[in-house]
Amino acid sequence: GMTLLDAAGQAASAIVRTVSFKNLRVSRGPAPKKILLIRLDHIGDVMLTRPAVRSLREKYPSAQIDWLVPSEVRDLLQGDTSVNRILGLTNHWFRRGGFMFREWSEIFQWMLRLRAEKYDAAVEFRGDLRSLVFLFLLNIPVRIGYGITGGKFLLTQCADYDWMAHQAELCGNLVRLLGASAPLLQRPLVTQPDLFSQDIPAKSPGIKRVIVHAGAGYPSKLWPSENFEALLRGLCGLPEVEIVLIGTAAEKSSLTLMSLGVDKNRVLDCRGVLALDQLPPLMLTSDLFIGGDSGPAHIAAAQGIPVISLFSGANDAELWKPWTPRLVLLRHPVPCSPCGLSVCPLPDHPCMKGIDPAKAVQAASGLLEGTSAS
Repeated sequence: GMTLLDAAGQAASAIVRTVSFKNLRVSRGPAPKKILLIRLDHIGDVMLTRPAVRSLREKYPSAQIDWLVPSEVRDLLQGDTSVNRILGLTNHWFRRGGFMFREWSEIFQWMLRLRAEKYDAAVEFRGDLRSLVFLFLLNIPVRIGYGITGGKFLLTQCADYDWMAHQAELCGNLVRLLGASAPLLQRPLVTQPDLFSQDIPAKSPGIKRVIVHAGAGYPSKLWPSENFEALLRGLCGLPEVEIVLIGTAAEKSSLTLMSLGVDKNRVLDCRGVLALDQLPPLMLTSDLFIGGDSGPAHIAAAQGIPVISLFSGANDAELWKPWTPRLVLLRHPVPCSPCGLSVCPLPDHPCMKGIDPAKAVQAASGLLEGTSAS
């Protein structure tokens, strides 16, 4: 069905281009002055797009670059110096909980607003047909993206999707079609350091601050609570270490501090306290992040602190791991990986349960002492 759709669409678009003479290419025309980027996806996916966005900014330092993202990510990206404006869309088709079609009016309003902006070029990083249709309706002359779910004919330049490439590299391949060639490097989000001062005390001199995130977007990416409990006990056994727990208020029930046998004075429970945009400044005051395959791990990577990633078998780590050289990737190989499932059907969830907490403590000790290779 997807192939037939693209074949019919490409034939129709070829006729339209022949009549209208509007098959434009940036490489053959003037440098774009206004560029729209679209990534309607989850936090980690958006963070992995940032190196490509930075590369595009280096190519066009004076261009207006606007980025349309989910509204829940908008505040987090306000400190991204690579873009002029962060635009937040609330009702999008990737949001958890489902897309509410009765609220289509927001989509329509954004379409009118973005059409009026008269962008020269646009890049859609996901390759989803719904996003490509939305992009096509914006009437932007140069439209770049992937057509992996159909809709290639809606683009003026469609890149080949390399299924073995890391997500950051896939995003980089798209901006290269606009001439960007700078290395794909993460850069910290610039934030106000006083954002979190009222919620968390300053770190004492000589103390190593370790951020631990026990949550995940899907159950298949969760490390068992007993493993996290063992991790916390092990971290409290390290000298001069302070632990900060981050996450949502709902995640408190899965990991409680009542009976862990740890020094409560060394554990700051900030779950349900810190907002998403408070995580970047917190991480700039920290020495290490430990957590699963989730958005905060990618934020930590961007902020430049070492990351210990407890990676599930749901996804291929080589394609989705945090984009940083300061990474220790802990995995437990299983024959069913990558499964792509949101819930593991096996009763013992072997890919996550098999990651040894002692190895995480050992890796943390080495990183905090500066002796562990990434």
